[in-house]
Amino acid sequence: MKTTIPGRTGLRVSIPGLGCGGHSRLGMSRGKSMSHAAGMVGFAFEQEINFFDSSEIYGNEDAIGLVLQGWARDDYVLCTRLAYRVQHRLKTPGEIRQSLASSCAKLHAENGGMA
Repeated sequence: MKTTIPGRTGLRVSIPGLGCGGHSRLGMSRGKSMSHAAGMVGFAFEQEINFFDSSEIYGNEDAIGLVLQGWARDDYVLCTRLAYRVQHRLKTPGEIRQSLASSCAKLHAENGGMA
């Protein structure tokens, strides 16, 4: 698998990565189970894909976390995003911290998962 180092991060990531959103959201928006979504992430990893793109709005962080909890933290790179608006207003700093903590818990990302 070809890899690259984005910017000055020092992190080696696969080309391509796996986007966990889109119309399918790993199949979950089409009625597939959490187990099915986790299986797709696992299959990508077996194919040497180590970069996973997620977001709290995709609604599949729990499925991704099922797989990630079994892997060594140095074996993958995870990118996740948060919604910065709630009920037509910007989230407060405390709400943003809570959203990040919730995402990290679902994704089983230790210490916020930040490199």
